[in-house]
Amino acid sequence: MGYGFGNSGGKQQSLRPVKRRRRYSKEFATFFTNFASTSGDGKCRIGSGDIISGTFTAKKGYPFCLFSSDDGSIVNRKHFLRNITADSVSRGEHLLVFSA
Repeated sequence: MGYGFGNSGGKQQSLRPVKRRRRYSKEFATFFTNFASTSGDGKCRIGSGDIISGTFTAKKGYPFCLFSSDDGSIVNRKHFLRNITADSVSRGEHLLVFSA
């Protein structure tokens, strides 16, 4: 009678984070491509607010990114990448629009 505390599930549990990273890498492929092309610099609009210049910090394969504005009004705000409504690069500037 096993309750999941033994070694029987050890291999499956060690593979879970890798599978999760691969899934998020595929799901947010355009974001990671645009992020790599602009080296993290970009602009962000949250909802219907103003466009704010700043820096994105993201790790490939993870569903979150951090945004810090240049003027210091936003410091390391965590955004879920599924809330992106627009993701574009024009003239070397990465513009992200979040729904919330």
